[in-house]
Amino acid sequence: MFGPHKVSAIIFIIVLTGILSAQCDTTITRVTTFTNSMLELEFEKYNREQYSTMKDKLGEFVSQIEISDCDTQIKDSLMVNLYMIFSEYVSRKNGDLMEYRSSWKKINLICENYLSGSDSTNIALIDYYSAIKNEFESNQYWLKNNYADLVIVMDNFGIRKNKMGVVKNELNNDPISIHIQPPLSIRNNYEKRKRLEYISAVFELDFSNIDPKLGFIKKITDLPVPDPGNENILSEEIFESFAMTFDDSIRYRIELNRMGQFDTLFIKPEKNWVLIKEIPADIVVIKMPKGLEYQVYDSKTLSPKDYIVKNQLIKDELYIRNNIDENVEIVFQKRIRVWTHVALRGIATAIFYITPLIIF
Repeated sequence: MFGPHKVSAIIFIIVLTGILSAQCDTTITRVTTFTNSMLELEFEKYNREQYSTMKDKLGEFVSQIEISDCDTQIKDSLMVNLYMIFSEYVSRKNGDLMEYRSSWKKINLICENYLSGSDSTNIALIDYYSAIKNEFESNQYWLKNNYADLVIVMDNFGIRKNKMGVVKNELNNDPISIHIQPPLSIRNNYEKRKRLEYISAVFELDFSNIDPKLGFIKKITDLPVPDPGNENILSEEIFESFAMTFDDSIRYRIELNRMGQFDTLFIKPEKNWVLIKEIPADIVVIKMPKGLEYQVYDSKTLSPKDYIVKNQLIKDELYIRNNIDENVEIVFQKRIRVWTHVALRGIATAIFYITPLIIF
């Protein structure tokens, strides 16, 4: 992982660029002040309001960089440092690994765009972006080996596929709470405990992810993987498995299988649980016109996002997930064939009626 990144890359590029406009100079000063302030932040416990404020500020500074009149290289350097410091010193410290992944993907895209450019002749910048790209790959390896997703399915008897919605307690209309007891092997791991703290704080039993066979499922992303290398083994079950309790009711045990993945957790609905058929806050459902052909692309890379279309459970409905399905562009295909077909039918009908008159 990167340590204190500071802002050396920004200064480096400014020296190479020369004289800056007043507006660009102001943008650099503001972004640099904000990034330096993040280095001093302390997060003893997850605070939703404080963290949300920091994410809003990140979005504001990203917008400032985008609309500034700075040179492209300076914009890229500002973006890289902004996302890098935010990911390491804010999102990672708060246990928000989804935002952490998202920030690093944006950093990697900037690096790839620069390195793939035909005019990339600056050796120092090539080395700089190559090093950051290598760090991105290292991050992916670290995440893959320390975290895994957990799928939760509501075990409803007689229902073949679960529907979209959020489960709440009908007595008080409150969301279903979760209490996670980590295995002994990771209880002393600060980062993994912060991740569990974040999961518990933002948890909703919302069935918003799509599985072609099971219907809508709940997915907890980046659940910490137990550490089998820890030697303080008291009980194998307690040592390697999680204990999850929903609404202070029934406790479930979760552990890794031989493939290094968490087995699907089937939970039974409690007496006062009710499925509210509403669209979760992080999902956008787009109802498409019937019979209209379209394709979904990434607006920045122009590559197709076929997985979004494949994940449809209901025909002519698209499900867009916040912070996951980014840069979505829907392109409708021209209906030339339809109009051609209509025109030909019109001509054929006209000939059918006119021909007897001409012959007569």
